[in-house]
Amino acid sequence: RQTIINRNLRPVKHPYYSEYSHLQKLCLQILRHKKLKYGQENDKVYGLLFDGAWLWEEYLHTILSPQGFIHPQNKTGKNGIYLFKTPPHCCRYPDFYNDNIVLDAKYKHLDEREPDRNDMHQIISYMYVRQARTGVFLFPTKKAAQTDSQRQLYGYGGQIRSIALSIPQNNENFGNFINKMQASEIKFINRIKQTDNHPYPQQNPTNP
Repeated sequence: RQTIINRNLRPVKHPYYSEYSHLQKLCLQILRHKKLKYGQENDKVYGLLFDGAWLWEEYLHTILSPQGFIHPQNKTGKNGIYLFKTPPHCCRYPDFYNDNIVLDAKYKHLDEREPDRNDMHQIISYMYVRQARTGVFLFPTKKAAQTDSQRQLYGYGGQIRSIALSIPQNNENFGNFINKMQASEIKFINRIKQTDNHPYPQQNPTNP
């Protein structure tokens, strides 16, 4: 962190990057843990950076952990899984898993498009190493009714699913949003539980 701060102490001078000078200044304030607040300040705040994907994953942690799902922490090296039996073991960190399922939190519009190839390859790899029968992409949606997608794998079999958590829209007030959100969370968890107990057919290893 200190290295990054030192590299950015001098304001950007190049014309191509001049419009980013305010963002650079804000980032330095955040890295230095300087307080940012409303009121009479010499420095105006022009924007704020946040990691939406990380917030989505940590929010899911609050509702999935009570259901027995493990949430590995790559920053602390806790609850990772190993790809190989002998060194180097190549530790990896799925978002969530239990004995049967690997869950991958995606802050993406998966109700409008398929998961990309890297996401798909990653979850299949985690399934293989964990000997899990199901891999699930978890994503938010603004749609009230959402049909979960399901696809069967060739080879060793298994299934890839996508389950959406519906975020209530057009709420009368915050209390109304909370009630709707709690109901949406219950439906979301129930669909994951049903997936956990869902048998999948044996797959023919021959390609179509």
